[in-house]
Amino acid sequence: MSISASEVSKVASLARLALADGEREKLLHELNAILSYIDALNTVSLQNTEIMVHPFEQAETPLRVDSILESEENRKAFTETLIAGSPVREGQFFKVPKMTKT
Repeated sequence: MSISASEVSKVASLARLALADGEREKLLHELNAILSYIDALNTVSLQNTEIMVHPFEQAETPLRVDSILESEENRKAFTETLIAGSPVREGQFFKVPKMTKT
């Protein structure tokens, strides 16, 4: 299977692409190379091939243990843990630079 120059022009028009003559010829060559590769893949026999869902074995994703924060003390500790890594903070809030128009 191959593609013609007029088909390349039609697809470029549908995609609203303005192609120079050099670009059109290059694209024609590249698309024909892709189609010839697909033709080569279509000749491969897959009769004794096992179906794969994924190329790698499925590994379990480690999940953290969920914990319910029921008390005010636990919530404060959680908040402290969250903002402990902040470079600048004001009380229990992150402090960030003011946004200005440029």
